Amino acid sequence: MKTILSIAKILFGVVLLILVITFFLPSKVHVERTALIKSSPETAYQLINNLEEWNQWSPWHRLDPNMKITYSPSKEGKGSFYEWTSEHDQVGNGKMTIAETKPVEYIKTEMNFMENGVATGEFFLRPVEGGTEVKWTMDSDMGMNPIGKLMGLFMEKWVGGDYERGLHYLDSVSQLQKPAATKMELEMGRVESLKLMLVKGTATEAEVGKTLEGIFGRLGELAVKEGIAITGVPVAIYEDPSNGTYAFEAGFPISSKPSKALPADVIYMETPASEAAICHFKGNPKSTPEAYQKMIGLIKEKGKTMAASPMEKYLSDGDENSADMEIDIIWPVQ
Repeated sequence: MKTILSIAKILFGVVLLILVITFFLPSKVHVERTALIKSSPETAYQLINNLEEWNQWSPWHRLDPNMKITYSPSKEGKGSFYEWTSEHDQVGNGKMTIAETKPVEYIKTEMNFMENGVATGEFFLRPVEGGTEVKWTMDSDMGMNPIGKLMGLFMEKWVGGDYERGLHYLDSVSQLQKPAATKMELEMGRVESLKLMLVKGTATEAEVGKTLEGIFGRLGELAVKEGIAITGVPVAIYEDPSNGTYAFEAGFPISSKPSKALPADVIYMETPASEAAICHFKGNPKSTPEAYQKMIGLIKEKGKTMAASPMEKYLSDGDENSADMEIDIIWPVQ
């Protein structure tokens, strides 16, 4: 009996000691791994941002090829998600949602492991010599649960190993991907007259996207404040670049001439209806100079001359790093 009591006291003491130790253990866990992905940021981003692509490189998908997956209607971008069930003890059940994105640079995921808690995952992409540096992180709060805090001590090894394998698979798969093809569909057509609210701007090639974004944001707020009806997508009318600097007038088509005086730097302009060379562009905006050269060729082929500066209509969001931005380039001719 004394022996049993002695063992019980020892066990109680060990449990008590563990509880005391876990009280001082951190509740928050952070894991990160970084690797060079030998492909473009656009390719790496697409493989992460499209949840169906995770079948190719996710370390957990490879652990259990038989796991059952249900996707949201949209399978890529913010708000898309998938739910999985697995009998594999290292995979389990859960749901992952893309919570935030910045094209070609950043993706944030929220992972719900059901009874095993929740975690936040983040991908940071940076172009470097030889490809793309991808940093993959995980953050989780284990709370005050002693068992959870003890498990947190092993997350660096467990999850870190999975991340290393996942980034290795991502690198391998990315090198097999074909780069997104730039599409340029040219035609001759007619454009309607437009009433435009514009602001003049200048920027280097690297700063054009940020400058346009600032102008569009400001004019959008002005339209709301003054009750001006915007009737279409944002546009920019470009002058020829000089020494790497672009001069342009950017803004929105509106329903009618504003009844109130506009700020001094805001221009109201009406463009006439006319015949035009039109290019339906989809790809990286850095490839638009090629589109302009093709348009010049089409204009000459048709025996026409340029009648005004070209206009770009931005049909989708994006910046200079976007792989599939949609732009209509319109060049009035006579």
